[in-house]
Parts: sequence; structure tokens; C-alpha cells
Amino acid sequence: MYKHIIRPLLFLCNPEKIHGFTMGVLRLLQKIRIFNPLVRALYQKKDKKFEREVFGIKFPNPIGLAAGLDKDGEAIDMLGFLGF
Repeated sequence: MYKHIIRPLLFLCNPEKIHGFTMGVLRLLQKIRIFNPLVRALYQKKDKKFEREVFGIKFPNPIGLAAGLDKDGEAIDMLGFLGF
């Protein structure tokens, strides 16, 4: 679904507008408290096989965020619930 529908639609749009839209959706979901545990249960996976240690810091998974994704810290909780 992502590869054939969502990605092509996203690439038709202005990147800044898509970023703003996505951050807005994450901020909205973060405010609706019922979504927080639901998103956490669906997307946070705690498994030792995903853990990585880099420069002495242990990370729960190998997935990271690009610098500046949430430069204003508006959706940091929801990004955490998503596993970042």
C-alpha cells in the first residue's frame, strides 16, 4: 500500500507542506490521550535483538530520526510512542 499509493501521492506534494501536515497529525494524536497507549502498543517493540550500542550508548532499536524532523519538539511524545 505504501509503495504503490501513499509514496506516489506524497511525492506529488511540496515536501514542506507534507512535513507540516504530518507534524500536525502527530500533534493532534498526541493531544488525544486515548491514542497514546494505542500507538505505543502497536508500534513500540521491546526485543533484545533490536538493541544496538553505539559509542557506549544503548539504543532500544536501530531506527533513528533525521536531524530537524521535530526541530520545535512539538510531537516528541508521539514520536517516542512510535518507537523512536
